[in-house]
Amino acid sequence: MARCPGATCVCKINGDGTHLIVTGTGTQQDPFVLTSDFAVTAGDTSAIDMGIAGSGTSADPYVISALFSPLSQLQDIGNVNAPAPTNGYVLAWNSASNTWEPQAPTTAPAGAVTTGSGLSGDGSGGSPLDVEVDPAGGLTVGGSGVGLTTTTKQGLVQRFVNISDRTANDPTPDLNAVTMLDTGPGSPEFWDGSAWKPLIIVDDYLHLGNEFSQISGAYTGSPVTVVSKNSTGVTDGSGQLVLLTSPDIGGFAGVLSVNATPLTAGMSVSLSAVSDTVVGTFTDIATAAPATGVTVTASVTAMCY
Repeated sequence: MARCPGATCVCKINGDGTHLIVTGTGTQQDPFVLTSDFAVTAGDTSAIDMGIAGSGTSADPYVISALFSPLSQLQDIGNVNAPAPTNGYVLAWNSASNTWEPQAPTTAPAGAVTTGSGLSGDGSGGSPLDVEVDPAGGLTVGGSGVGLTTTTKQGLVQRFVNISDRTANDPTPDLNAVTMLDTGPGSPEFWDGSAWKPLIIVDDYLHLGNEFSQISGAYTGSPVTVVSKNSTGVTDGSGQLVLLTSPDIGGFAGVLSVNATPLTAGMSVSLSAVSDTVVGTFTDIATAAPATGVTVTASVTAMCY
């Protein structure tokens, strides 16, 4: 700490008495103490609301903020020149004045639209824009917009709520048209020229040489017909009953596969081919013995070729 030369020295410190106040005599017992304060205020403008927070100490310093006033306008921004904008105008940059100025939005004049493939017209009143479709592509343009032609629709799997819905919307189906009904999910049907028939997809690889029954010849990939019926009768002494008779399947070359579901409670059934018939052998599930001399009913479905 610096000391005064000699035995004594005199120091004088003056304050303004208002914002800088000096107390003490300057001795070791009564050193000088300088106290100061200052006032910080923030003034608002028509565009800016000023704010001040804090007490001015090191722990709580002043924080001054500036926010746009609710009354402020774009015109208050320095590089915007829009004192009286017109309704519908937008800001556009004017490089000559280096300011943003209101201007009418840029639009293409009627007839100035350039079109490519698939569109025609120039957007004018005399030549409005129009969608072009390739007739061979199965599309058409109607009052509701672009859609599929009737022929294209009939070439796809069409969904209908029920038979009545299908008849009303497709009264003259094309040959081999395919539909699906909500009342028969997962069971597509095709039009054979006179009636709707179940569509059966046959895997030739699985069935060639693996027919359930060859009545007059092997399966060669020909169309398949579904034969389905409920058969009821009295089983014989071996528990057997003919489920599909010669009149049912005798006109076919053979049976690819057949399935039978007993409708009589407590029964199971196994199937076998006997000449041009399908025979079911019924077993009483409770005793595991042949169900002999009892009346049984079974639902039978055969894929015949």
